[in-house]
Amino acid sequence: MSMQFRCCWQVMRLLFVGCLGQGLFVQAGQAADCIDWSARVVSVQGQVFAQHAPDTTWESVSRGSFLCVGASIRVGEQSRAALRLPNNTILRLDQHSSLSFADTQPPSRSILDLIKGAAHFISRDPRALTIHTPYANAAVEGTELVVRVREQQTRIVVIEGSVRAFNDAGELLLGDGDAAVVKSAEAPRRDLTSYSSDSVRWALYYPPVFLSDDKAIDPRLHQAAQWLYSGQVDQANDAIDAVLAVNPTEGVAYALQSVIRLVGNDAEQALVLAQVANRYSNADAVVTALSYAWQANHQLIKARDVLGDATDAGILVWLRRAELELSLGNIDAGVAAATQVVTLAPTLGRAHTLLGFSALLQLDLESAAVAFEQAMVLDQVDPLPHLGVGLLAIRQGVLVEGRQALETAMLLDPARSLLRSYLGRAYFAEGRAVKAQTQLDLALTFDPADPTPWLYAAMHAQTQNQPVVAMRALQESVERNDNRAVFRSRLQLDADRASRSAGLGQIYRDLGFEQLAVQAASSALETDPGNYSAHRLLADSYVGRPRHEIARVSELLQAQLRQPLRLQPLPPTMSESRLQILEGAGPADPTLTEFSPLFDDAGHSARIAAVVGADGTFGEEMIAAALWDRVALSVGQFHYESDGYRDNNDQQRDLYNVFAQVQLSSRTQIQAEVRRNNFESGDLALDLGFGRPSLSERTDERTEVARIGLYHRIDAQTDLIASVMGSRRDETTISHDVDFPVTDDVMLDSRELRHSIELQATTKREGRRHLMGLGLIDETTSLDRDVQHSNAYLYSYIQSSPDMNWTLGMSVDAFDDGVSERHQVNPKVGLRWRLSQNETFRAAAFRTMKRNAVADQTLEPTQVAGFNQFYLDDQEAADSKNYAVGVDWRQGSSLSSGLEYLHRSIDVVDSFTFAEVPWEEQQGRAYAYWTPRDDISVALEYRLQQVERDESFSAGVPDLTSEEIPLRINKQWSNQWSSQITTRYVRQSGGFDSPGGLASREDAFWITDVLAEYRLPQRKGKLSIGAHNVFDEAFEFHDLDPENPRLRPQRFAYARLTVFMD
Repeated sequence: MSMQFRCCWQVMRLLFVGCLGQGLFVQAGQAADCIDWSARVVSVQGQVFAQHAPDTTWESVSRGSFLCVGASIRVGEQSRAALRLPNNTILRLDQHSSLSFADTQPPSRSILDLIKGAAHFISRDPRALTIHTPYANAAVEGTELVVRVREQQTRIVVIEGSVRAFNDAGELLLGDGDAAVVKSAEAPRRDLTSYSSDSVRWALYYPPVFLSDDKAIDPRLHQAAQWLYSGQVDQANDAIDAVLAVNPTEGVAYALQSVIRLVGNDAEQALVLAQVANRYSNADAVVTALSYAWQANHQLIKARDVLGDATDAGILVWLRRAELELSLGNIDAGVAAATQVVTLAPTLGRAHTLLGFSALLQLDLESAAVAFEQAMVLDQVDPLPHLGVGLLAIRQGVLVEGRQALETAMLLDPARSLLRSYLGRAYFAEGRAVKAQTQLDLALTFDPADPTPWLYAAMHAQTQNQPVVAMRALQESVERNDNRAVFRSRLQLDADRASRSAGLGQIYRDLGFEQLAVQAASSALETDPGNYSAHRLLADSYVGRPRHEIARVSELLQAQLRQPLRLQPLPPTMSESRLQILEGAGPADPTLTEFSPLFDDAGHSARIAAVVGADGTFGEEMIAAALWDRVALSVGQFHYESDGYRDNNDQQRDLYNVFAQVQLSSRTQIQAEVRRNNFESGDLALDLGFGRPSLSERTDERTEVARIGLYHRIDAQTDLIASVMGSRRDETTISHDVDFPVTDDVMLDSRELRHSIELQATTKREGRRHLMGLGLIDETTSLDRDVQHSNAYLYSYIQSSPDMNWTLGMSVDAFDDGVSERHQVNPKVGLRWRLSQNETFRAAAFRTMKRNAVADQTLEPTQVAGFNQFYLDDQEAADSKNYAVGVDWRQGSSLSSGLEYLHRSIDVVDSFTFAEVPWEEQQGRAYAYWTPRDDISVALEYRLQQVERDESFSAGVPDLTSEEIPLRINKQWSNQWSSQITTRYVRQSGGFDSPGGLASREDAFWITDVLAEYRLPQRKGKLSIGAHNVFDEAFEFHDLDPENPRLRPQRFAYARLTVFMD
């Protein structure tokens, strides 16, 4: 933080504390006069007066004033006022409104008399509010509504909830979106001409594009701006039209029209009008409006660039520049611009708001609180400082106060979808799921083009056991973001980034639609290689996918290095690549994040999971996490044991994990992690090779891993990550020849030490992203074998057209194990071509060299155009040439399908002769995902894997062909119960080395798995009961990925419980 910034804050703190002390004194006096108060004033614009009975004098009120029981309030012309009642009902009054409070207020209930004018009410508690008007009364049942009294009638518009409108002539029950008109002495009747969006036009916030003292602006446009500032759009339009009738080339007039369309959520027309204005004028007001329009159309760079870089620009141009720099992540430039505005115009509230958000991003919570309070004092109609206060309170662990501030923000701009999206998340965090969904639905109603509420709706639906609804909402979010996956709020100014957490991966996993997850994540990474949520989504989508463990744990590492401070513990199993536990049979799903907090709030959380199953299977996992100020810490422990389904198939594993993350500044954070893995087992693999399965071989392995990571944002377009890792693995293998029991056991001890250091930089430019890095791995074994493997790479992601994205890259590897030395250049090219709205073509060609990375984790990109680069079972230093093609289709919102093919030519080194030996591999996949109803999903796939290896060095399997056709059906019975059945046909044939030469083996079989799950109330966890291989089908199968088993030749029943605590 600069010296200028610190000095500015110190002065502001002193001024604010003095003012605050006076304000508290006045409020205390007013509260003392009201033993029972009816309302507290939270916002005042213009002339607002109150009368306290029995006094007949009208006195002006200010923010923080209290209104006594029996008091009245009156709002003048071009004025508005917002109030909060004792039962936490909030309301806002339009100009020319008069409201009085009943002399007697029942407990927890407010009775109001709206004499004239309009009021916007939000009452979340049933029967907490009754509204009387001269022509009708309204009994409110946890509702948001607008009531207007004028022209001898009362008009009631229900935005959401239910209201009973009644008078002596009759009554009418109104629901969501309903409206009624009540005239004198007439019964209430429905009104089909009133709409929710129109009813709150007077309550919206219109950002200014010029200051009130700008003498270069036509006085009639000044008047129009004043009308807008007070929410009187019709009068503003009339004034603008009058100017254009005389001067049709007046650019500022079009700029004001652009702002009106912008606030009306018509971003496209707002941009058209702003560009028309810019053709006629380059005045500050015009470029400011154009900047707003570009931002509304998701073009932040253009929004900033149109402002220019002139130092003599107007104050609002500087203000816009500050906001956009902060939105782009360039905090220093944003703070400098905002500080400049405060210096030139210290009474401009929005500048203090931006300083508050910048302080919040830097975790300077005290300065953020001061800035937001100052902003609310200076500009009482701007919703953003209230949003900032809400996020700040939630960050400090005070959810109720935070939610109330978000309610106030929404009341000040009720048609802004972003504010309703945040409020919905707050309701959901409080366990008020119905109210949360209502706010998200309203956000979509007011602005269907905003991707943010769709993203939050997806997260909300997932936690309500509605994965189909969640997936469709997620797809809608992508379509509204230029068909790019969006993992964060459109505001981008707030420090709360928990929405980016890729619990989104759980949506696809619950449906079995893993290919959609892979493509969503890989496409997002082409747009933004530094998007930590996309890395996490890709890691989650690889869970259980054969031979993708290197890619999975590597993507997880990159997500960890880039993630913000968060209160979401990472399971110890998530970072481990060789667990050898049957898929789904562990204590907990490592990607299960749907019960995690939706906000980055300070505090602590814990997760406990346990599993019991057949063959003496037992496992448990415990994780605890805490978040304080700038530090996040998590500690985890995992235990698993099983006797196995045959002799010498038992195992026991214990994992321990400690992770700490410290945010040094808004630009820099460091993290450290220590892991320990103790493992004892017999022969676990499904292996048809010679001498398998072994009845005597035992393994005892101890692995320790330590790492230090760094993330540093150089500027808004460039960031840097670094990882330093070290590991030690001690392994003892004991075997005994059961045919000759008198022989001694054969024992082999080995030790392996590995160290690595990796650096990676990411830069972003318009239409292009570049990622470059380098690394070094040093390995020493007890067999006196020293290996060094260094690499460097450059990847460029280029958008040559709106529908065509290229990946162009190259890596260089240098390998030296003391016996052989190899240098290799690896070109990379990938294409993702959106042929139509529903069809995408992908192709890739790339070369790789296998590296034995520490803990199998690397920072180099793991995929090209959605095709995996690194395979766990490849030989060390194997040279792989890969060619791939794929097509993905989407038919409507309920059917997705696709196919892909990958050919690999692999040159491996014979460990005896050190000669290169050719291997060939083919992979094919076809899929069809169908969601016929919101509670049913069907996933059908075909998977092919074929390997051909030179018999001189074949790892015991010269040729193997495996085909698999899994069919999975999911059914959600309620918000708690769901079930799943998976049946798969497997056929495999191949040749295997044997004492008598090559032996051919073949088998085909059906396997069926079932699962039932129950979600505990209040998002506290999940109970799962399931069985693998229900019909106890015996079979022969050779698993090319024994570290990640998916099939079991005997029935296995289990029960698993996961509990979350906060």
